[in-house]
Amino acid sequence: MSEVLCIPIGLSTLVCTFDRFEVHACGVLRLLGWRKAGVTDVDGVACKIDGDFVDGRFYGEYRADLAGVSGVSPYAGFCMEWKVAFGAEASEVKRGWSVHLGDLELASGQSLFRQAHYNHLFHSDEVFGREHFYTSGATPPTETSAAFIELFKGAQGKKVLDFGCGTGVLVRELRQRGHDVTGIDLERDWNVNNVLPEARAWVKFYDGSLPSEWADGSFDIVSAFEVIEHIADYTAVVAELFRIAREKVIVSVLDIEAVALGAQHYLVPWHMLEADHVNFFTGASLHATLAPHCRSIEIVRVHPKMVNGTTYYVNLIAVCTLDQGALCLL
Repeated sequence: MSEVLCIPIGLSTLVCTFDRFEVHACGVLRLLGWRKAGVTDVDGVACKIDGDFVDGRFYGEYRADLAGVSGVSPYAGFCMEWKVAFGAEASEVKRGWSVHLGDLELASGQSLFRQAHYNHLFHSDEVFGREHFYTSGATPPTETSAAFIELFKGAQGKKVLDFGCGTGVLVRELRQRGHDVTGIDLERDWNVNNVLPEARAWVKFYDGSLPSEWADGSFDIVSAFEVIEHIADYTAVVAELFRIAREKVIVSVLDIEAVALGAQHYLVPWHMLEADHVNFFTGASLHATLAPHCRSIEIVRVHPKMVNGTTYYVNLIAVCTLDQGALCLL
């Protein structure tokens, strides 16, 4: 299912018009419409999830498009909203759903829902503080991006180090594809406890001191995916990446320009809220940081997202070439 499934309703009654029903992949179901002149309540609407009635919430909604309807206030819009419940450990659930007006079924279907980050906001009446949002230590990743994996296509036989490997997900994926790859990360409880079993044998932990144990040019390729934005002295880490690499250094960071692009829609990409992000890069600043260490560099934008017609990119990737004869990964 796409992020939002929109089903036109187009049903007008004596009290209101039902415009559409929305099914959001994060588990939010919405019935939208508007009330006719003098109408306050919209009764008789119910939603079922897997055959059981669920409680919802009614919201009024300001709609400028109603200003031209005789006797109708722009505040006559409404949104009825229901939330899909996830189990304690479930990240995805398949649910059947239907919405009814009395005995009339307005829409029905079955969808796969993915639990959103900050999903608790959908199901709580608590007043939250900053500490609930500006946090660190998200759910340990068990998958990585195809865009990241593609960077190593054709690099079999090369010796690879994934610096700041986290759960070792990239180590696992590249090992399964025949690559000679090692991962390294800080010796902290969160890191040690969340390494994937398939990667554990090839992941090393250290105390974070630099220089690392490896000699100059120990690896053909050194990668650091979403690492340097977490380290205050990022310049020292960058220098270390290039010291131990022979041919390529690949660095990915969050593209902070997403904040400027989202601001017009009053939105900030959720991952930007991580409290342990201490450095924020644009394409220009990433290039300026890495260029002094390498012969050539290409900055690539990946993971595009669209909000209200505006496209932003989650990540920047810098592919840096050190050796004139190095394998080109792009």
